[in-house]
Order: sequence, then C-alpha cells, then structure tokens
Amino acid sequence: MVSIPSSNTPALVQTLQWVFNPLGYMRKNFEQSGDFFRAEVSPVNAEPLVFINHPEAIQYLLTHDSSEELTSPSEVNILAKPLLGENSLILLNGKQHRQRRQLIVPPFHGERMRAYGDLICTIAREVMGTSSVRGCSLGDV
Repeated sequence: MVSIPSSNTPALVQTLQWVFNPLGYMRKNFEQSGDFFRAEVSPVNAEPLVFINHPEAIQYLLTHDSSEELTSPSEVNILAKPLLGENSLILLNGKQHRQRRQLIVPPFHGERMRAYGDLICTIAREVMGTSSVRGCSLGDV
C-alpha cells in the first residue's frame, strides 16, 4: 500500500495556516510532498484530510464520489456556514452534495460558457464605449 505523506507541523499550526493562508499552505505542502499530502486542518474533525493536486486524480474523484470514503469535506467548511448558509453546496456532502452539484453543472459547460463569455464581452464594450475590448476573443475557448 502506498503511503501518503503528512506534514510534521502540529495540527493547530496547520489549521491556522489553512485558515489564514490556504493557498500558501497548499503550495508549500505540494512542493514538499508532491501531488498528494495528508493534513490535519479540520477544527471539528480529528481525521486527516487528503489534499490532491493531480488533475487526473481530481477528475476521477469528482466523477466517482459515490461512497462515504470519497466525499467532499463539508465539515471542514463549517466555519463558512454563517456566510454561505447551511444548504450551500460547499457545506453539503454525500448524496445531497451530488444532487445539488448535478443541478448547477449544466450551465457551466461548453456552449453555455462561450455564450456567457460573449455576453460579458458585449457588456464590457458597452461600458467602455468602444467597439473592441482587448483580450475579449473567446473563439478558441
């Protein structure tokens, strides 16, 4: 069995790093450990979380999250509950998370995203009062 590297940093320090500088925390650990590392960052759950920075592994997990072992770590995000509300997608896990995610995914794919991009460019041109806004070409997206 392959062992996933863990940080030697105390759990409380990891949690504080994660809360106050999540991108820096992840970047440092991925540089030290590679594409996978275990972390003790949850203020409400003593179980370590596994962070993944490998595109194919992330895609696999997002499309095969049908078990209790492979699910979103909603309990870690509990600190955002007052801001996001208790039914926010990021706070759900398991079957509820999958059902809500399936409801919002279609508007964020392919042709719909190109249409949104074209609309954003049109609005930007109107606001800028010009017929061309540099960088507003979505033909090859």
